[in-house]
Amino acid sequence: MRRAVDSRRGALLKVGACCAIALLWSTAVPAAPTQGAANQAALPAEAAAVPAEVRSPPADVQIANRRIVTLRADVLGTPPADRAAAVQERIAAVVAEGGPLGVGTRDIQDGIAVLIDGHVVMRVFDEDVDAEVEETTTAVATRVVDRLRLALGEIREARDSRQMLVAVGYALLATFVMLGV
Repeated sequence: MRRAVDSRRGALLKVGACCAIALLWSTAVPAAPTQGAANQAALPAEAAAVPAEVRSPPADVQIANRRIVTLRADVLGTPPADRAAAVQERIAAVVAEGGPLGVGTRDIQDGIAVLIDGHVVMRVFDEDVDAEVEETTTAVATRVVDRLRLALGEIREARDSRQMLVAVGYALLATFVMLGV
C-alpha cells in the first residue's frame, strides 16, 4: 500500500515539475518579431496620410501578446499592416538593447510620436484614430503608452531570472501542498 502511495507521489511530482518547466519555457522564450515592412521611423514627421477612399484595412500592433493599438492610416503609401510590422520590429530592437524601457510621447505634425528610451518606435497619426467613437489622437497615444508600459513590464519580468526563481519556488510549494507533503 505504501509503495503505491509513494509511486503516486513520484508521478505527481514529475507532472508538477513538467508543468513548472513548461510554464518557465513559455514565459522565457519571446515571440519572434514579424518580418518585412518599411522603417516607419525614417519617415518625415510631415508625412501626409492617404485619403480615406483608398485606405488599406486597419492592422493591430501586438507586443507580448497584447494589442497595443490599431493603425488605420496609409502613410506615404505604406499600409497599416506594414507599419504595424515595422513598429513591432523596432520595439523588439529597443528591448533587445536593454535599458530602462521608459515610454513617452512627443508631439509631431499630424500626430504624436511614441518613444521608448528616447527612440521613436511609432507614430500615431490623426488618421489612425477611430472617428466613429470620437477618439482623439491624444487619447489613443495615452492608451498606447499605458499598454506599452504594461507589455514592456511583463517582458522585463519574464527575462528577470530572480523573479523566475521565485516563480519556480511558488510552483514547487504549490505542488507540495497539493501532494500533502
